[in-house]
Amino acid sequence: MNIWELHPAFVHFPLAFLFSSTLLEFVARSRRKEGLSRVAVGLLAAGVISAPIAALGGLVAFFTAPVPTDEAHVRMIIHGVLAALATAAYALTLALRWKNQGEPASKGALSLSVLGALLLGATGAVGGYLVYQDGVGMEPTVPRFVDPN
Repeated sequence: MNIWELHPAFVHFPLAFLFSSTLLEFVARSRRKEGLSRVAVGLLAAGVISAPIAALGGLVAFFTAPVPTDEAHVRMIIHGVLAALATAAYALTLALRWKNQGEPASKGALSLSVLGALLLGATGAVGGYLVYQDGVGMEPTVPRFVDPN
């Protein structure tokens, strides 16, 4: 495992926690279930707490991963900025939700959570492009031709 591969190893945890918290907030709000609201806030807290770990892995990747083009390097910066904005939106949501965990999310908190999810989606789209189109993190290889004889 290369050191820049820590980011993709860790990033799935905050993604799962944060997206799940947003979805569960909608379910808890529609069903008026206190327990679901508490679980949603717990997932939100787990996502906000685990996000800096993924970000640290991303920072390591930024400085160590093979980056084939200058354009890919710019996309890496955009990816990081989007991730920071998503984390900030979710952290603010957590601040709004913490005292009233058993109550359904307010419209403001729910809107911030949706904004965080949209920003996370954009972050993931750019991240996917970086790997699958730009080839960031891929070791350059020399093509090997097999002699058919």
